[in-house]
Amino acid sequence: MENFYEPDFDPHGPPLQEEQLENVGSTTARSVTIDMPHVRSVTIDAPHAESQPAKKCKLVDPTKEWKRRSPFWDHYSFSTVKGKDGKLVRYVTCIHCHVAKYKADPKYGTSNAKKHLDLCDAYQAYLAANPLPTPEFDQKVFCQMFADAIMYHSYPLSIVEHVKLREMLTYLNSKVRHITRNTILKYCLLEHKRLKSMLHKI
Repeated sequence: MENFYEPDFDPHGPPLQEEQLENVGSTTARSVTIDMPHVRSVTIDAPHAESQPAKKCKLVDPTKEWKRRSPFWDHYSFSTVKGKDGKLVRYVTCIHCHVAKYKADPKYGTSNAKKHLDLCDAYQAYLAANPLPTPEFDQKVFCQMFADAIMYHSYPLSIVEHVKLREMLTYLNSKVRHITRNTILKYCLLEHKRLKSMLHKI
């Protein structure tokens, strides 16, 4: 809240002295009072003006391991080197070309590692010689799993006909044959019948 008292101010009066402005602009004061020759009083309350210390980013100890969930890290070897300031720094080196070297820390993410593998000739040759195995697609298992997801999450049966969902499924596997709500209903009823029979046996 700022409280000002109207001054009898003369625009042609003498300029303010340095000692009259020594508290003006202070970021740590809660209030500033200025006495001027042609002004009765000026008081500025600044309850939120206190400066707060900047938060320091917590760095990970390079001597400790962290959970590396990204598969890109499987193609890099880790090493710890002492920097110019004497602090330990963790680096990763590509195990295929043994040339690319990057500073490794969770706060840096995996962008550099991924970009390098996309451009690394040695890694591309490794992929050509060792193609990733692709599991055989079973349409019946796909329908059963889709029915389980619908019943577990209470999705509407019409979700199997959503255009964008179908585009995503086709992108994941081109062998997917899209089904209608009537087809998925049959799988849901079969699963219901199986669970009901199990309950009767119990």
